[in-house]
Amino acid sequence: LVLDGFGTLISSILEEESGNLWLASDSGLLLFNPETRKIVRHYRHDPSDPNTLSGGEVRHIVRDNSGNLWLASSKGLDRLDPRTGRVTRYAGTRGSAGLPSSELYKLAIDQQKYLWIGTTRGLCRFSLDQAERPVIECFRHDTSDPRSLAGDFCRVLFIDRQGTLWIGTENAGLDRFNYDTRTFSHSKSDPDNPSSLGNNSIYSLIEDRTGALWVGTFAAGISVSRQNGDAILHFARYPGNTNSLGNNSVADFLEDRDGAIWICTDGGGLDHFDPRTRRFQHWTTANSGLTSDAVLDVFPGPDGNLLIGTWAGGLNVFDPRRNTFRSITTRNSSLPSDSIFEIAADDRGRLLLGTYHFGLVVYDPSRDTSKSYVCDPGTVSNALLIQRDSAGDFFVGTENGLMIFHPPDDSVRAFRPDENSPTSLVSRKVQAVVEMSDGIYYIATDNGLQRFEKQSGKFATIEAAFPSNDIRGMAKDKGGHVWMATTRGLCRYTPSDGQVKYYTRADGTLGNDYNRCAYMTSSDGSIYLGGLSNGFNIIYPDRIAENRLPPPIVITDFRIANRTVVPGPNSPLKQPIGMTREIHLSYLQSSFSFELAALDFSNPERNRYTFKLEGFEDNWNEAGSQRSAIYTNISPGDYVFKARASNSDGYWNDTGVSVVIKITPPFWGTWWFRILVLAVVTGTVLVIAANARRRRRLLESMNRQL
Repeated sequence: LVLDGFGTLISSILEEESGNLWLASDSGLLLFNPETRKIVRHYRHDPSDPNTLSGGEVRHIVRDNSGNLWLASSKGLDRLDPRTGRVTRYAGTRGSAGLPSSELYKLAIDQQKYLWIGTTRGLCRFSLDQAERPVIECFRHDTSDPRSLAGDFCRVLFIDRQGTLWIGTENAGLDRFNYDTRTFSHSKSDPDNPSSLGNNSIYSLIEDRTGALWVGTFAAGISVSRQNGDAILHFARYPGNTNSLGNNSVADFLEDRDGAIWICTDGGGLDHFDPRTRRFQHWTTANSGLTSDAVLDVFPGPDGNLLIGTWAGGLNVFDPRRNTFRSITTRNSSLPSDSIFEIAADDRGRLLLGTYHFGLVVYDPSRDTSKSYVCDPGTVSNALLIQRDSAGDFFVGTENGLMIFHPPDDSVRAFRPDENSPTSLVSRKVQAVVEMSDGIYYIATDNGLQRFEKQSGKFATIEAAFPSNDIRGMAKDKGGHVWMATTRGLCRYTPSDGQVKYYTRADGTLGNDYNRCAYMTSSDGSIYLGGLSNGFNIIYPDRIAENRLPPPIVITDFRIANRTVVPGPNSPLKQPIGMTREIHLSYLQSSFSFELAALDFSNPERNRYTFKLEGFEDNWNEAGSQRSAIYTNISPGDYVFKARASNSDGYWNDTGVSVVIKITPPFWGTWWFRILVLAVVTGTVLVIAANARRRRRLLESMNRQL
């Protein structure tokens, strides 16, 4: 349909209750009647009349609760009262009382009755309750504030079902506005992260039935937002960006009294990270007195100092107030090793150090004395983990087993694998410890997860569908779930029912890239997990949302002998397979398959399928994520193919989809052919019998004549 004389560019459409359509076009605002296909009204710009539209091109239309139309044009903001036809212009002048730019692209009205205005020079809003004399508030990009608007060119505005405002920018990615803090969180394209936006120029946004946000980008197709939004965050080093991680190999974390996070990087020194502003600061050997850029652990020392364990650089003492460092090494102390993986302290002021080769070293700074403890006497030992429990004992994870150090008498209980004991430790390499309750602990190794009873010293392996038995890090959330970073991804384990839920790169995780012993639970319940070469994750368990909406399931393809069947007069399909309820096949078409699709795109690779062919089998086939249902050499008869699907959170559509399959036998296998054969055979037998009787009577007659 071409609107001759009324422009060719239609950028926005809004339906009236009457069925007429308001069209935003490059020649103004049009009211179009679809039945007559005629323009009913035409509002345009007249430079000599201030009661007309501000500009010639109208780009977007929204309607408020009073029925007024708000128009974004290339020259400013207008309001139209459709009842009277009156147009009110809102000047695009600069300054606190006006808009920063007269070139507008998109509008949105939120639940608080604010009109949001996307311009080429920032994002603005004002209350519709004050529309006659609006006080306009504007948000602009600020290079010094990482929580400011990502870019000033706001091309797309969208408000989802939760009332969240999303802003699609030109070349600055996708933003989300936080009403409480009046700040913005950002989603941008990252070539190293396949789950990120395809491109930073956003052209369209829409929310599907599951709450996933579909993002139309420039020259990179469609991107789909993660279901859990900012529940799992990923931070990494970006070369040239000083406000990013110092190095992508993260060894450990520490939360200080101010809620800031100190991050140990293996090669980039020590980082300070503020979770609120998401700003980084860096200390390296190049800009400070740090003795090694391979920082392995950080621990709060006395008087507000930080104790820093390094590789080959000894123990560093950092005074953040004075920004000074001093080092304790094998050259100026009794320490037996300059490579320190872990740091802890007992109530007597002694430091417990996890070291390279010398296991657990108990160091008394006041006396400069050291004593080494190893799990397997006579061997070298690397102590990678030290964790204090609620009783004041220290669990020490080494590469030769597990030790429990008891400070009051300096006693050590050592646990190593014993192939002759089913209740022993399953592996020498202990990588994480979580205290559960009542003397029960979870011990993560490179060969599985075990339940440990401290009093009895017995271990029991937990059998569950973990992505991998090599568990690198582990943390418990407030809901009692245990989060595990494995060599095959992140999962959440629920001890009460044994359920395991998986999270992938599509959710924002590091994938398979987690580092050993690099985990921490902060005071707000968020979980930090460090990676070997891809930065770190922050997980907010309370933000993890379950998708409870079962997905529709459809059949997308039907094949015979592995060839797609095309609908047609002489085809088994008279219409597309998705609209077909019954299929008739010949006995020569007894090998066929169906292709299935669950219409949930939040995590489509984790949708699950089951199917069966009633009349051929009684039980459902558990197909996992496999979407094909294949059958071969099915005997003639009547069947019903049924399929069901679940979303990534395991909620099933039990109604599913079904198709009746009727396979006709060959003519020699039909009932009428069998009856015909029986009749012929019977007739033949009767004829033969009759002939035999006739011959017998003839012979008897001839014999009597003789």
